[in-house]
Amino acid sequence: MVFCAFKDGDELLPNKYGILEPQTKPFTLDIELVFVPALAISRKGHRLGYGGGFYDRFLAGRSCTKIGVCRDDEFGLDIQPESHDIAMDGVLTEKGFYPISPGVKSLHRVKTD
Repeated sequence: MVFCAFKDGDELLPNKYGILEPQTKPFTLDIELVFVPALAISRKGHRLGYGGGFYDRFLAGRSCTKIGVCRDDEFGLDIQPESHDIAMDGVLTEKGFYPISPGVKSLHRVKTD
């Protein structure tokens, strides 16, 4: 997974999975916050993803805050993590934000320089 600059009107082309992607050159940056899609997330932050392991590989070794995003009725399910799974620090649903890690209180303020 890489990051690319994108602005409205830039060309998007399908990748090998049919997902539209920008065609600009990837760049490296320090990441403080990542929103991670999920099919379901447990109260301990264990996430059921879409089966590719892309986010787990991307997040491995990074110290950024990880916020899982799922529907409210998909939060709180019993999910047994595998050894490579990365736990979320909080969960965002259509009904609100649920902090999981002690250092994450809310999404109200994101650190800026």
